[in-house]
Amino acid sequence: MPIYHFEIETCLTSQAAIARIRDMVGPPRSFLQGVWTGGAASPPFIGKVERDSFRVRRDIRYRNSFQPLIWGRITNEPMETHVNVTMFIHPVVALFMLLWFSGIGSSVVTFSNPLHPMLIVPAGLLIFGVALVCGGFFPEAIKARRLLEQGLAKPTGA
Repeated sequence: MPIYHFEIETCLTSQAAIARIRDMVGPPRSFLQGVWTGGAASPPFIGKVERDSFRVRRDIRYRNSFQPLIWGRITNEPMETHVNVTMFIHPVVALFMLLWFSGIGSSVVTFSNPLHPMLIVPAGLLIFGVALVCGGFFPEAIKARRLLEQGLAKPTGA
């Protein structure tokens, strides 16, 4: 299952970094708030920010079961602050996909000895499943990383 880990180094203090992250995170939306957006600008993430950590996800207006959950921890070093971020899919979705891949994988093994023309169906489903998970996870993870890096960048006037 996809996991994406990276670290952002910033010259901000840990308090300033957590304040910037807190500014980028809003409360979860209710169903009606999701339907009636009204055009008001909202923070790019929803979730929870604590003293030196955060657990968020991007605030998107569409359904994506493979959207990454984003967990981060802020550590203070003498000259800079490190933000360690890990992104992963929801554990329930990961469990479902593991069961699905196991079933499809056993079909591939069954049809591969001896080589059977029906092998194309489970092999195609296996390739489709991998493409579905990766196509839903990695573009969202890259967008979230870019937003976090931009939010933690030092202002140009400073």
